[in-house]
Amino acid sequence: MKKTGVVRKLDDLGRIVIPKEIRNNFRIEEGDEIEFFVKENNIVLRKVSALENLETEIFKILQTYNGRYKNTIGINNANNVLIGYGKELNKLGEFLKGEVDTASFNENINRFFENKECYYISRLFEDKILVILEENPIGEKELEIIKFVRETVLRLLKKE
Repeated sequence: MKKTGVVRKLDDLGRIVIPKEIRNNFRIEEGDEIEFFVKENNIVLRKVSALENLETEIFKILQTYNGRYKNTIGINNANNVLIGYGKELNKLGEFLKGEVDTASFNENINRFFENKECYYISRLFEDKILVILEENPIGEKELEIIKFVRETVLRLLKKE
């Protein structure tokens, strides 16, 4: 387990403050759910992910899209591919770590070019972003399918 070099005291109500650097690195914000569990005599804190319980269902949707249209597709946060499918999955994470302002993306299907590659981006909620790397041309029909995939994933996540 990686040490941070930060030590905090427990207050009289049993509270501790998670250091700002750790909160920033893990994108933990006020109101986020944090899970506590014990693993090998260690107390572990983990940010609860809305994707966790739905991973298999969402993966099948992304896999089906990729199987039909051959474009790499994933759900990302600003730092990582959380779940995805396709041969260029690593490019999705690299793309969002670059000079891209992810805060500007909205629920529309946004088209974005970087290094001669075309990406389609749509915000799902909070910091979750649907990203598609166009390996095969996306036309109007495919955009409707992307909207359908986006809405299906959102419905699943809202059930969580």
